[in-house]
Amino acid sequence: MLIENVPTLHHVLEMFGVVLLAATGALAAIRARMDFLGAMVMSFIVGLGGGTMRDLLLNRYPLAWIRDENLFFMTVLTGLAIYVMAMVVGWRPVARHDDKGSALGRMLIWADAVGLAVFCVSGTQVALGQGASVTIAIVMAGITCAGGGILRDILVNQVPLVLRGDLYMTPALIGAGAYIALVGSLGTALATVTAFLICFVIRAVAILFGINPVRR
Repeated sequence: MLIENVPTLHHVLEMFGVVLLAATGALAAIRARMDFLGAMVMSFIVGLGGGTMRDLLLNRYPLAWIRDENLFFMTVLTGLAIYVMAMVVGWRPVARHDDKGSALGRMLIWADAVGLAVFCVSGTQVALGQGASVTIAIVMAGITCAGGGILRDILVNQVPLVLRGDLYMTPALIGAGAYIALVGSLGTALATVTAFLICFVIRAVAILFGINPVRR
């Protein structure tokens, strides 16, 4: 198992989130005109970067992708699949990874949004499982969500999305807080689904309506 003592629902969401974030890494690599190896490396770094940062900070060993090597294979194969698909479909690189006017940009934005919602829950669960306080659990959720995306943007020479004023980290922190508040009364499964939906809906509204707290 990827994470011990948690329901199957969480395990499925975690694996799904890894694949989604890995896909955003591959899409960013295509945008940056990298080759297939670059797409695979970016998929690995983005898909597992946030979880690796979280595990290191929580002193949680072995790291998730070392404990379950399927995660490694999932990320690199996702990168290869996205690259091949891009060549077949003929996607052209776009100027920015959040270019909503291109199919590539839209796919990256929405895949990232779903991954954000998944990892806001899983990051919280892992931290609580390690005995972290509520505050630290929420911080770890944020790191799990944003870590891979920050590495992705830095590697393609772009200011990280989380630092550009987009309503990005806030939904993750709200989702993490919602999980902590609800798990005692609703149970793990319902709290997981509810927190996921809260985070995703807030992020989706921000994307659809262009909400940016610092934009002038």
